[in-house]
Amino acid sequence: MYKVFPCSDTTSNDIILKGMLAADADNCDIISLSLGSDSGYHSTPLSMVASRITQDRLVVVAAGNSGEQGIFYASSPASGRGVLSVASVNARQVLRWPATVRSSSGQELAISYITSDGTKVNETVNAPITFDAGDACNPESYGEESQALVIQRGVCMWAGAYNTLMYNGFGYYLIFDSYNQGVFYPSDALNSNPSIHLFGLTAASVGAWVKEEIAAGHNLTLVIKPDEDPAASDPDNTFDDFPGTGQVSYFSSWGPTFENDFSPKIAGPGGFVYGAHPDNKYVVQSGTSFSTPYLAGVAALFYAHVKKDSKEFLRRISATATTLPAWDEREKSVLADIAPLAQQGSGLVDAVKVVDYQTILLSDSHISLNDTDNRVSTHKVRLANTGSSQVTYKISHVAAASVKSRDEYLYPYTYMPPLTAASGSINAPSSITIAPGSTQEVEVTFNKPANDQENSGTVGAARSCSRARMANLSPSPTWALRFPPIIGHLWKAPLSSSATTP
Repeated sequence: MYKVFPCSDTTSNDIILKGMLAADADNCDIISLSLGSDSGYHSTPLSMVASRITQDRLVVVAAGNSGEQGIFYASSPASGRGVLSVASVNARQVLRWPATVRSSSGQELAISYITSDGTKVNETVNAPITFDAGDACNPESYGEESQALVIQRGVCMWAGAYNTLMYNGFGYYLIFDSYNQGVFYPSDALNSNPSIHLFGLTAASVGAWVKEEIAAGHNLTLVIKPDEDPAASDPDNTFDDFPGTGQVSYFSSWGPTFENDFSPKIAGPGGFVYGAHPDNKYVVQSGTSFSTPYLAGVAALFYAHVKKDSKEFLRRISATATTLPAWDEREKSVLADIAPLAQQGSGLVDAVKVVDYQTILLSDSHISLNDTDNRVSTHKVRLANTGSSQVTYKISHVAAASVKSRDEYLYPYTYMPPLTAASGSINAPSSITIAPGSTQEVEVTFNKPANDQENSGTVGAARSCSRARMANLSPSPTWALRFPPIIGHLWKAPLSSSATTP
């Protein structure tokens, strides 16, 4: 590990360069960088050095956390050519911790709670419970540090609820869901008060049960045991509690690079993931800084169990990735079956497929087509048959969502940029047959969206993100190419100011 940050969250390019060069000089097979700045040029010093290093080894870099800025907001050194830039996908599971509510009636209710950073109450708790008829934004009850308050969630922000409740004296706060807002991390309510041992969110059913028991005249106690394992969570049902699980993270930076190169390349778990933290802690955090080491770990697995070949690894992770839907975090809705590749890259990495699949695609799995004036539409794709019998591959095209980058006044769209119904297409043979142990090339021409308008005054007016899929007709793996044509005239685009300086 090479330390390039002081105790603050910023550093300088020269120190980062020193760390990169030291890792290269030490012959590290995989170099992982969870850092970057919003400068999507491959010609920045960091991007250029990263590109040079990729000639001999794998460089994995965080794509950036500026997704709210919309398309064309890549970062450096993630924009380096040959670099594996990593987007973020939200974790599918929500980390819950177990507790019990005991009633003087003899009944008890097993519950789970969620804290802002995923930490648990690691102490023995037997706290008398008070039920508040108000809500977390307007509480009515006051208590002591040894007591617990159960109260419904209000409509204010989590930070506002925390700042209000911290003056009500209780040491344990269980806020139950209301208004169908979902049971998820109250991420903007970090607990900094040592007198508050628990500030957590629980299900609406907990509040209903507590209210009913207290109305019947029973006394309730919150019971928490130390060193408990996380509560069981069904990843298939988590979507009902918080729809954003498993979706592309809203903060994940969008590509392409400023030179129209494919970025990000791949996505990994980085939204609300549970991981190591200073002071021997484990907490829930978010960022492409967390999806990046995940991809570095998958690369290490591939190197250990398959072969030490960065180019082969890059082809495999792209060709075997799982595409994700276009998800609007603001509206909590799916907008299209396949998200723009400028957001998700090739999709979510599949570590099992990366290790288990046989090599079929020998060409680069990412094809950058450039803009309208500089379009390189026709490419040759090289395929291999590593088996002992003849095989036929069927070639088809699956369109991903196209996305507009700017409006009619040339103002860039921020998150979530509007999608269009336009989609690209390909001209290619319908199938190709390859003899055992042989390789063969197939020529593919990629076409821009047919109903998209040319506008020389718009930079990247639409971005068609599609893929060509080569599927073996026999029961073999499916592989894919990703290609993002850009509709617009970047060279002709007006500068923000044409005035000269003295």
